[in-house]
Amino acid sequence: MSRALPTRAELSTITEIKCKRCRNLLFTEEASPSLTSHGQVVAQGSRNTKCNSDVPEDCIYLAEDNMPDWIHEVVDRNNPQFS
Repeated sequence: MSRALPTRAELSTITEIKCKRCRNLLFTEEASPSLTSHGQVVAQGSRNTKCNSDVPEDCIYLAEDNMPDWIHEVVDRNNPQFS
């Protein structure tokens, strides 16, 4: 079953995570929502901040069941004892 392409309005609200160096698209928050350090989903379009502050969080947290396959492969390759 094919999925319909997103509308222009939907595209403008989908956050894309890109490589800082080459700017290639790594994943979208629609497919892999980012989490707070406490495991709560960060609302789309909002920014993850450190606990009880307005300071932006430096890390992006992902749920293991929503991670892109390429991230699973890198983690498994670099941590064979946890595979």
